[in-house]
Amino acid sequence: MRLFFHLSDGEDTIPDTAGIEIDSVETAHLEAMNAIVEFLEGDANAETDWAGWSLDVADSSGAVLFSFQLGSIQAYRSALKKHRLHG
Repeated sequence: MRLFFHLSDGEDTIPDTAGIEIDSVETAHLEAMNAIVEFLEGDANAETDWAGWSLDVADSSGAVLFSFQLGSIQAYRSALKKHRLHG
């Protein structure tokens, strides 16, 4: 399935027009968390600059399957580490 990873603050959206092929929703969750960590690591002020924004994962029809708030990078690192230990 092709999924799209859009950034949104409720008013503005930065659309992902290309999307990526994903084999499962679980893989999409992991890809989203990895993307958030990479995104936030690139900017020392990212956690405050992107407060109130979310990463919305949508299918090809535009339906949002799930969203992650762009919040604490540490929370996403911890979730990824936990998944690697138990997954």
